[in-house]
Amino acid sequence: MTEKEEDFILSCVEKQIDDSLTDEESQKLEKLILNNPEACTFYNDFMAHHAALQDNTPISVNDLEEEKKSALIIFYKFSLVAAAMLIVFLGVSLLKAKNLQPEKSIARIEKTENCKWLNSSLPTDVGSVLKTGKLSLETGLATIKFNSGAEVILEAPASIELINDMHCRILDGTVLAKVPESAHGFQIDTPSASAIDHGTEFLISYNSKSDQSLVEVLEGEVEVRPGDISQSKRLFTGDAALLSKNSIDDKKPVEGMPNVRPELDENSQYISTKTDSGEDAYVLESPIRGHDSNIHLLVKKSETTTARRKAYLKFDLSSMNSDFKSVSLHLSIQPSGFGFASLVPDSTFTVYGLNEDSSDNWSRKELTWDNAPANAGENELDYSKLTKLGTFEVKRGVYSGIVSMESEELKNFVINDKNRIATLIIMRNTGEFSSHGLVHAFASKRHPTAMAPTLEFKK
Repeated sequence: MTEKEEDFILSCVEKQIDDSLTDEESQKLEKLILNNPEACTFYNDFMAHHAALQDNTPISVNDLEEEKKSALIIFYKFSLVAAAMLIVFLGVSLLKAKNLQPEKSIARIEKTENCKWLNSSLPTDVGSVLKTGKLSLETGLATIKFNSGAEVILEAPASIELINDMHCRILDGTVLAKVPESAHGFQIDTPSASAIDHGTEFLISYNSKSDQSLVEVLEGEVEVRPGDISQSKRLFTGDAALLSKNSIDDKKPVEGMPNVRPELDENSQYISTKTDSGEDAYVLESPIRGHDSNIHLLVKKSETTTARRKAYLKFDLSSMNSDFKSVSLHLSIQPSGFGFASLVPDSTFTVYGLNEDSSDNWSRKELTWDNAPANAGENELDYSKLTKLGTFEVKRGVYSGIVSMESEELKNFVINDKNRIATLIIMRNTGEFSSHGLVHAFASKRHPTAMAPTLEFKK
């Protein structure tokens, strides 16, 4: 303790005695005594002597020692409290400093195609830098490039959580992963499984309704494991596996059933494949088994395999009013659950009308690739028996909505149909990048919620 501090204490004591000590001086004195053991001892000794002068009772050395001990106890207690407060302050300061540090970016949005985003915690513009967070895609395709070099193409509808530059999690939907050597070990989780790259290109999808994950290896090697057990399996080029939380098998996932209906014009007349003796079906030439559907009409073109499909629609026109100005065909696009949109470009489809009335008597149960009307095999048809009615397009990454086609050819075909039964054939013109390309699907009349193929006659 300095001489100046001693003088200050004596001055304060004198002012205390004559009741002239200010609040500011009192606070300064208190702070000095609590923070300085020598000052505390000096103050207590002086106050003890002053009290002795005011009292005739002799003061013993023991009394003075007790005063000193009391002062020291007060000081040490205050010191412990102050030290604890300092530790808390430093901890909070470090935490704030950490939070103020900019969060490290882990990826960026490289490309988007026909995208519509939903409730995403991250930016969604092309070129956006991405940190830890979630992205939800309602329609389209989005390419995300991780800093590790790994690239994933998100196929709508899908949700993904970015964890770090070597790890992400699919909450729902499908991604195509392209993993270079620099990102060896890149991991994609789903709520029911994990897939760890060992130098490959693979597809992984998660169906939240069935709580199952499908992994298909396009090239290389992937290690997969269910979510709740330690069992794992190595998949190689061409392999596929369906994983639940406690099992691995080779079955395919259950197809989804979104509910999509167009707004109908009350001034129009509508005839669907559900009307009267209407019917719809698809035929396929494919060595693959298990890629079938009772509720969808599946259409695909492939130059690399024999996995080809065409759709047939039958409309009963007997109730049709002839007083109309135009005719449109409406189809409800559905996710098939088979193949991947990232391997197929924007796709065009052609609609043909069957000219032979005698061939309109086909039934779904008996229709096959070999006996289907005007089917000439592979990707071809017997065009001498057909009238081209028009084309429509489905953009890459579009899995829902209504696609429509209107033309004079369709109108004339319907008007001139003699037996009042019209058969239309739908064929995809666009091929695919690989044998794992998307199978397009349209709702059939057996779909429990979506609109069946429908002709609209506008008055």
